Amino acid sequence: MVFCPKCGTENKENSKFCVKCGAPLPQSKKVKAQYVTGKNPIIAAILNFILIGLGYLYLGLKEVRGIPTFGYVIIGLILGILGFFIFPIGIIGFIIAVILAIDAYQKAKGEQGIL
Repeated sequence: MVFCPKCGTENKENSKFCVKCGAPLPQSKKVKAQYVTGKNPIIAAILNFILIGLGYLYLGLKEVRGIPTFGYVIIGLILGILGFFIFPIGIIGFIIAVILAIDAYQKAKGEQGIL
């Protein structure tokens, strides 16, 4: 339920205006699912596996779950470099790369994806 900021009346969750006074209600900001079509899912998955974020760049996504695509690339570079020297970080980076490769594959197929 959403309460009117002007009069305090309780309104339904998806209401845009108060049922009592007509004042505009604050809208919740939900993360929208991103769907992509026309891109090769295998290429997107391989790119995201090789370097986290490259698959998202290939798909033309500006951000995923509120994180800019270049943020994923930077995280991928950091995990790759640290993982080369510190074995447990390498395993964590590998797991993340697999999950994001699956996500990029699903997004390229026009599905919602994991994220």
